Amino acid sequence: LTYRCVARPARVRVAAMRTWMKALLAGAALAAVVPAANAATINVTTTADVVAPNDGKCSLREAVLQAGFGNQTIADCAPGAPGEDVVQLEAGDYRLTASSQDQFGGDLDLTGSNSVRIAGRGMGVTSISAVADRVAQVDSGASLGLTDLTVRDGLAGSGGDGGAIQSRGSLTALRVAFVNNAAGDGQPGTSFSDSSGQPGGGGGAIWSSGQLQVASSVFQSNRAARGADAREFVNPQNQNNTISANSRPGGSGGAILVAGGTAAITASTFTGSRAGLGGSNTANVSYVRGGDGGNGGAIAVTGGSATVENSTFQANAP
Repeated sequence: LTYRCVARPARVRVAAMRTWMKALLAGAALAAVVPAANAATINVTTTADVVAPNDGKCSLREAVLQAGFGNQTIADCAPGAPGEDVVQLEAGDYRLTASSQDQFGGDLDLTGSNSVRIAGRGMGVTSISAVADRVAQVDSGASLGLTDLTVRDGLAGSGGDGGAIQSRGSLTALRVAFVNNAAGDGQPGTSFSDSSGQPGGGGGAIWSSGQLQVASSVFQSNRAARGADAREFVNPQNQNNTISANSRPGGSGGAILVAGGTAAITASTFTGSRAGLGGSNTANVSYVRGGDGGNGGAIAVTGGSATVENSTFQANAP
C-alpha cells in the first residue's frame, strides 16, 4: 500500500507517477459518468424495494434485474442493452428491505458479465441503505459503478467480508459516501463436535479482490468485524471430557480491504472507521488466549496492490 503526500517536495519519479494516476483516474471518472455508446438508461420511479410486475413503477431492484437480462423487460422498467446499463436514481432513500429468503431479495447481485452503473443526484440527496444485509455483491466478470450517492448501513452475514459491497469483479465509486457499514462478526462454535469459531469479516465498507477504483469519496464510521470469543464445550458422551476453542482474530480494513487484484484510491476521506477487535477469552481457561485485533483502521491490503493518492485519514482505529 503506497501513500503519497503532496506536501513532500516533488521529485521526477513521484511527479510522473502522479501524472499517470491523474490520467488513470480522469479516465475512471469519465467512465463513471459517460455511459458506453450502446448503454441504456433505466429510470427508477419508486423508492420501494419491490419486484412487482404491472404496478406501473420501476424499483431499484427491478432496474438491476432488468440490466442483467439485457433487452428483456422485467416488471415495469425500460429495457436494458447488451452493454453497460445506467440505473438512474432520484432524490430519496432507497432501502433494500426485501428479505434474502425471497427469490430476488437480499443484496443486489451482479453476476456473469453484467455491467451496471447506479447514479444518484448527489451524496446528500440520494442514498441506498441496507437492512441486515450487504448492499451489493459483484461476482468475477461483472462490473458495478456507483456515482453521486450515499451507501449506508450495510451489514455482512456472520464472519462475512465487505459490509456494503463484496466485489470479485470491477467496482468503481465516484463521489460516493460510505457510512456506517460493517463486516460480519465471527460467531463462536456451537457444540463439542463443531467447536471452531469464525474470525471477524474484513472490509467494513468494501472488500475487493478484483479491480477497484475510488475517487472523490467519503468513508465514515465503517468497521471491520470482531472475532469469535473463546468457548469451552463439554463432551455430551463424557462429562469429564471438555474441549476449548481459541478466540478468533478480528477483521482487517475498517473501511476497505484489498484482498487481491488492484486498487486505486484518490482524493477521498476516511474518518471514524476501525479494524475488528479480537475475540475475548470468555472460556476463562488459562491456556486459551484472546484473539488478535485486525489491521488497518481505514485500509488494509492482504493481497494484490493498492495506490492511495491525495487522501485524508482522521480518527481511524486499528
